[in-house]
Amino acid sequence: MPLTDAQVAQFRADGYLVVEDVVPAERVAEMRRKIDAIASDTGGDVAQRMGVQLEPDAPTDGALPRKLNELAPHDAAFRRHAEAPELLEMVGQLIGEPLRLYTDQAFLKPPRQGSAKPPHQDNAHFGVDPADWGITVWCALDDATEANGCMQYFAGSHLQGAVPHVWEGGTTHLIPERLDLPAPVHAPVRAGGVIFHHLQTFHMSAPNTSDAWRRAYACHYIRTDASHLYEEPIQARLGDDHPLKR
Repeated sequence: MPLTDAQVAQFRADGYLVVEDVVPAERVAEMRRKIDAIASDTGGDVAQRMGVQLEPDAPTDGALPRKLNELAPHDAAFRRHAEAPELLEMVGQLIGEPLRLYTDQAFLKPPRQGSAKPPHQDNAHFGVDPADWGITVWCALDDATEANGCMQYFAGSHLQGAVPHVWEGGTTHLIPERLDLPAPVHAPVRAGGVIFHHLQTFHMSAPNTSDAWRRAYACHYIRTDASHLYEEPIQARLGDDHPLKR
């Protein structure tokens, strides 16, 4: 299922691209079940191994997870998604090949409790150089809507280059030292749809004010010839014969 020339051009201009109906429903359901199982025991070994982060303002009678890290090294369901040929074909069109999985994350916005994510550039965390040789592929595991905190993008913001970021006190958020951008655009997407975004595209999400979950699984890919901040991308730890080596 390759991208069209028009879709590639849109990504280049806007810095993000929404593509519906990429991931089969059974794969979406499997990943959602796995995330729910991990998140149901935030103090357990698996959740701790994945560096679980909790919602800061959740009720004290129950810990609510907001983020998990590096799922693919620990679970075959997420590896199957990360190495899906239809996904890799589109990634290759946008950043070139050969490529590898750099890291991955699950983002959870619990109903009525999911917190906002302030505007930021992913490459403030990842340090991929050149930034054009990396990409985030955000897969919706629930229908992402304005009510439950869908992604919002600042179209074309990747063209301004890297902006210095600083840690926001008392949070896990990196935020830009300056932000001079137009209003963001909401990017709703159905479960099974994906959003590709450039590592320097500013994006954010609002709180979940609905009664529905907003879960997502994001894979971050880089070209193997890119330099990067992390010493060992996930791909390096999965072995030389892993299908992601293209």
